[in-house]
Amino acid sequence: MLEQHVAALLRDRSNLPKRNGSIGSRLPGWMTAAHNRKPVLKLIARLRETV
Repeated sequence: MLEQHVAALLRDRSNLPKRNGSIGSRLPGWMTAAHNRKPVLKLIARLRETV
């Protein structure tokens, strides 16, 4: 779920209330910022390899 949320180019929020209703909305801004997308996905892949 985390990988899909970070990789998404467009995140649909039309059906969610205007609060922290989802796990993705609670992620820090730096993690979901477009300019950090590649490094964050690379780290997620590294974590996946270690498990």
